[in-house]
Amino acid sequence: MRQTRLSTELGAAASGDSVAAYSTLLGGLVDSDRFPSLRTAIDAGAFDYPSDLAEDERRLDFSFGLERILDGVARLIEQVP
Repeated sequence: MRQTRLSTELGAAASGDSVAAYSTLLGGLVDSDRFPSLRTAIDAGAFDYPSDLAEDERRLDFSFGLERILDGVARLIEQVP
């Protein structure tokens, strides 16, 4: 359920097909005052795919990454007494 809600809220960035949407979303979420180093990395294109990669190599597997994060959170919750 959480994954569906998050995917809906993130729109195209969560589709797994839109690297540009994901990069734009990430850029809009990171505050330079709170995370100056991460902001610098984003602005430098660290999270962008090189433009010379074939389209099939640009696929961003958002669902896989989100599942790993949620698995980790679930594991952490299981360990709380």
